[in-house]
Amino acid sequence: MKSPNKKDKKPVPPTKETKDKFAFLAKFFQDPFFSSKLFEIILFASILGIALLGGMLFLHADPPQISWSQDVATDPPQYTYFARNHALWGSWDLFGHNRFIFFLKSFTTVFSYLVFSLFGTGRFQANLVAVILNLLSMTLFFLALKKVFNKRVAFFTLFFLGINYIFIMYGRNPFLEISAIFLIILGFFFMVYSFQKRWLLIPSGLFIAAGIFFGKTMAAFILGPCLGILLLWMFENYSASDRKLDLKPMLYFGIGFSAIALFWMFFSYLPAKKEVASYLGEQAFGLYGFPIAFQSVSGFISALFSFGIETRVYFNIFFLMPVLFLLSFLGVIWYFIRRSSFKELIRSRDNRSKVEFFLAFWFLFSFFLVMCLNYRPLRYHLYLIPPMCALSGLFLDSFLSSSGSRNNFRPGVLFWFFFVLSVTFFANYVIITGYSLITGKEIQLITSLGISLFITLLSALSFYYGYIRARAGRNKPATDGGRQGGLKWVVVLVLLLLSIWVNLDQFMAWASSPKYSLNRMSIDLGKLLNQDAVLSGPYGPALAWDNKLKNIIHMFGVTKPDPQLFLTYPITHLAMERGGNRERAFQDYPEVMKKSQIVATYWIRNIPVDIFRIAENTNNPVAQKYQLSDFEKGRMFLTEGKTDSARIMLEGFVAKQPENFSGYQDLAEIYYQSGDLNKTETALKKAIRFHPTDFFVYQQLGSLYMDFLEKTEEEIYKSKAIGAWEQSIKLCPENLGLVAQLRQLRGY
Repeated sequence: MKSPNKKDKKPVPPTKETKDKFAFLAKFFQDPFFSSKLFEIILFASILGIALLGGMLFLHADPPQISWSQDVATDPPQYTYFARNHALWGSWDLFGHNRFIFFLKSFTTVFSYLVFSLFGTGRFQANLVAVILNLLSMTLFFLALKKVFNKRVAFFTLFFLGINYIFIMYGRNPFLEISAIFLIILGFFFMVYSFQKRWLLIPSGLFIAAGIFFGKTMAAFILGPCLGILLLWMFENYSASDRKLDLKPMLYFGIGFSAIALFWMFFSYLPAKKEVASYLGEQAFGLYGFPIAFQSVSGFISALFSFGIETRVYFNIFFLMPVLFLLSFLGVIWYFIRRSSFKELIRSRDNRSKVEFFLAFWFLFSFFLVMCLNYRPLRYHLYLIPPMCALSGLFLDSFLSSSGSRNNFRPGVLFWFFFVLSVTFFANYVIITGYSLITGKEIQLITSLGISLFITLLSALSFYYGYIRARAGRNKPATDGGRQGGLKWVVVLVLLLLSIWVNLDQFMAWASSPKYSLNRMSIDLGKLLNQDAVLSGPYGPALAWDNKLKNIIHMFGVTKPDPQLFLTYPITHLAMERGGNRERAFQDYPEVMKKSQIVATYWIRNIPVDIFRIAENTNNPVAQKYQLSDFEKGRMFLTEGKTDSARIMLEGFVAKQPENFSGYQDLAEIYYQSGDLNKTETALKKAIRFHPTDFFVYQQLGSLYMDFLEKTEEEIYKSKAIGAWEQSIKLCPENLGLVAQLRQLRGY
């Protein structure tokens, strides 16, 4: 019998059982329950509840290390500084600090003051400001999208926002970006609802302007998408036969925007023109220089396609949320499949098309804004997250829908431009990231771009081939719709689960071992210094959040140091990390700093932060009246070598303030110098009891047990040393020197 020829073989069609499984999944999600109001309420409450839990859990803990910059530790307290002043002392600006007029006259200050008035001041309350604004942003965004699209798009978007680790974690800190995003989304909300009542464009323009002038000026990028949607609206009823322009949308929006702009002009700018201009100039160009992206063509290409990932892979927004990155990338391409030419873009003027335009260009404008900056910490990328979530939701909704719009698609110039740009960026990003993760080295941009362009060419040819085949087969009978719908739901569910896993993994890594350095050190410092102390320096506001110390905002890394700084402001103490700010302080103010005394040293985010007392060196008559606290007197005796006097003073201090950290650490040093290891151990354990997440004190305790081991030769102390050092390394895995010591002690 002749064996069948390969050509005669036909693929075995799926069995009826397999078809039924996929068809069942599609039918399952068509159940009336999933369209009911009850399910909508349950799903909305669940997603928002997850976001609330992520936002509120350990709210007074240190922020996770989600940025290479110190901004997560130092910047948020600066933005609530003026509200805290008014809540505690009845004055917004205690020291006439006009340089930070943008912080004083900001939405963050107003909203923070409301929260402080209700709940008091502190780290928890200050972070609560951001949590509330973040949850309001998510709710308003959901309602706006649900109004113009459908529930599925709105819920996909809410889901991606509600589980987004970066959005939630940054949304636990009152950054200006959080306020700006809230105001932009509030303006977007009114814009969507103005499709029925056009006068609502007035509050839309008002809140968009507030996001720029009283949120953060960087948010001005949103004017591009706003202008685009208003132009589409203006030409909504325009045709060759009836050349009618509708100017009302532009007029209404302009009224609201202009009202805020004028208010800002007279309220913020004119009273402090010099300070405002100086601050804007320094932030735009002074500190980080003119953008490299605009200095040359090669600089632009490098900035566009590297996007800061070549040296900081682990702190790049796309690396931290890969599923959302992929889906939003597909969402942009999908948008330009349907708006493939300028003619098609302008022709689509219905409400859905206008909002899609706004979301797509919100993402593109914010992307190009961030890419061109020389300094771009992760918080600047927050502007990309809402449109990325919405584009992902739109793409998944279109993917699940059995729409035949692709059959009418004709690729135009606009489509090919964004297709080439998007695919090249995506491929280049994957190559740079993958190469760095695998080899630990950087790949040359010209090499990765060359490979990426080749991939883009292949992708373009494949896409065009698929397009030709789709056009040729547009009249073929449809495949099994139920099975195809079920397969699509499988793909979507896998992507949603992957997104949950990626974000949950990051959240659990932080939540499993939260640290409280800033909170504990702030409480500790409030007990070390007298209450008339005035704290400044980059960590000054952060170390004043949980006490009642006054502080003044000042970062030493400025382009033009103020020679009158210490004469103008009664600063008594500086909180500075070892490195840039400390070096600049000694460089710019040598007469003040060379006579300064270190009062205490804290480890914050694995960085040593010193508290300097400068009160007697500044020639400021108010600062020079500062009286030393008992702790400072004991510390001064210790520095001068007067150990007995230091011990008496510090033992008196801890008797009055038993809940502290620095007093016990200094006493441990005194006891150790005198050879009393038992008292040293007791003092270190009391320090740990106050601050159980400080890695350095565990390292000291382990070293003490090694001294016990050497003195007594009892193996129990070896076990104790190993335990203390293991805990220290758990709290600070980057302490490679201690890792080597522990390995040597264990013998493996």
